[in-house]
Amino acid sequence: MRTESRELLAVGVFGSNCVSLGFLVQAAYVSFGDYRYAQVTGGPAWIHSEQFDIEAETTGNPGARMLQGPMLQALLEDRFKLKIRREIMEVPVYDLNVSKRGFKLQPMKEGSCIVFDFLNAQANAINDLKATLADLSRSCGRGGFDKTSNPAKAEFHGMTLDTVATYLSRPASGLGRPVINKTGIAGMFDFEFEFSPEPALDGPADVPSEPSGAPSIFTAIERVAGLTLAPAKGPGTFFRIESAEKPSEN
Repeated sequence: MRTESRELLAVGVFGSNCVSLGFLVQAAYVSFGDYRYAQVTGGPAWIHSEQFDIEAETTGNPGARMLQGPMLQALLEDRFKLKIRREIMEVPVYDLNVSKRGFKLQPMKEGSCIVFDFLNAQANAINDLKATLADLSRSCGRGGFDKTSNPAKAEFHGMTLDTVATYLSRPASGLGRPVINKTGIAGMFDFEFEFSPEPALDGPADVPSEPSGAPSIFTAIERVAGLTLAPAKGPGTFFRIESAEKPSEN
């Protein structure tokens, strides 16, 4: 049986239906928090099995990162009595370095992309749909992984190498480890590549997928960008849920 709860912070800015507390914690503390890669552990089993409806309102015009980061954290800690602890432990990582053959990317020219908070509902409402979509297509920091195709595809548009490392740290990359930018290179870049959708091994290795013969993600990023992913040890962030309570119905 699904348990429902409607939560209220204080003009229809954020809403989410049929989501688990575990999903909300991941969003509030990791996806919209200040950590490029973190794992959420602990807590009672129901935080992953039971579903809730969230309706959050607020005054002012907060950006998406504030609304779904610190403000959602405050809501969860208030309504779910969430107690959570951050821990730092040494874990396997990949260091993002410049290849011995040299860095291959050129920085984007200033103004080549625009900062666009596509999750800010009020900002979107100011523009008509055509203008909004045009801005979104030129926004900085867009991209990700498409592993439904073979070969898989990776796109990084208007990103710093810190942000590239953030995307590579996500489960969709298949690397399975945090990626730490050690290049020391500033600027924003635009590049993409195809790679084998097979799971990454423990270290750089050219493992082609059977149908496409595409290179591993290690080889692909070195060929296109002049970047390497070197296995190393580094800090890993963990959010440990110590306790949580089901909220009462409003």
